[in-house]
Amino acid sequence: MGQFRLKRLLKAAMYVDQHMLGVPADAPETVGLTDVVGEIARAIHVDVPPTVLVSPYAEVAISGDTADDMILYVGAPFLLGLPVVELKAVLAYTMAALGEPHPALADAVVRSAQSFQDWLDLFGATTPLGRRYRKFLDASAEVRTDLARHADRAAAALAGSQKYAQNGLARSKAITEHFVRFAPYYLVTGAEPLQDLYRNWLLAAAQPVPAWAVHLRSLVDPPIPGECVPLVAALNDEDVDILVAAIDVDPDDATGYDYDRIREKILAVAGESLGREATPADVVALVADGRGVELAARWDGLTSAELAAILSKTHGMEQYSAESLTSVSTTGELLEAFIPGLAVRHGYRYDPVLRPGVLVADAQPEIEIFESIGSAVVGDTTTLAELVKQLTENR
Repeated sequence: MGQFRLKRLLKAAMYVDQHMLGVPADAPETVGLTDVVGEIARAIHVDVPPTVLVSPYAEVAISGDTADDMILYVGAPFLLGLPVVELKAVLAYTMAALGEPHPALADAVVRSAQSFQDWLDLFGATTPLGRRYRKFLDASAEVRTDLARHADRAAAALAGSQKYAQNGLARSKAITEHFVRFAPYYLVTGAEPLQDLYRNWLLAAAQPVPAWAVHLRSLVDPPIPGECVPLVAALNDEDVDILVAAIDVDPDDATGYDYDRIREKILAVAGESLGREATPADVVALVADGRGVELAARWDGLTSAELAAILSKTHGMEQYSAESLTSVSTTGELLEAFIPGLAVRHGYRYDPVLRPGVLVADAQPEIEIFESIGSAVVGDTTTLAELVKQLTENR
């Protein structure tokens, strides 16, 4: 597929790449990246990109029209969070496109495919936008298959096996998903110095997800392994300042949860289960009786019905709302929403992204909630009952 067809295909699908920025990988902390890129290029028999930049986002990307102006962008989260062998596999996967006649366009086609598929699922195949994305995915299927085959071979060559390469690619996906969720919350709240974004993200991404939190679980848990030895231990302060300032954040990306309303909804569905008005203690009693799954399903059904009613008024969203908003929550996830709902009335705050499992209030000791939830999920609601009583009475 020639350059003209690739450009026309991307333009027809309204492809816009907003992430092409970064800092040169020439600081003492990052200079080793250039050596790794050269090693990979020699191993997979492609030209070494003349410029390597560290990008603020969790990504690896290529830009440029000729061999002389080709730029390789490597995301800071990958440098900080991927074990070296997995980083090499991830870099090799993208760098395989450097062997193509039009590497930047080939890379753009591959990187855009998943997001276009997501948009297609969102808008539906029969809408004008959906038809654009469907046309792109259909027309690019063959070239994407060829590129993926070359990329898989390149990644395996650097990782030592296809299995290890897939591990690295899965981890990079988990890191991307976690960082995309974490960064907006951190940058919008501004509770700590913005320059500490990457340091705080590393701490958060290294925390295992509780077994009951299936909605937050990815193929790799946690995204960053405890024994990780990355290529870069830390970025210098000047580069961090530049990278963090370059991240484009929409405040809507960090919208929090209305825990007051969630509390009332959970009490309402508990009342439905009991046939009378429910109290917080009743929620604990239902969980103790083994009816937590029933309660979670009722809560999920109420939430899904409300969302479907809203989204059905938006053209092209009906199928998306029906298929994507009806997954049943676990008992643990219900309790993780309910407990903050009790706590916010007494000045506590809960941020499931930045500080999962911790209730925070000014001039008050922090309250850990995951241990109580974990015990309740496996049948012991003693500490949960004590916590709910404490938050109900505000002792």
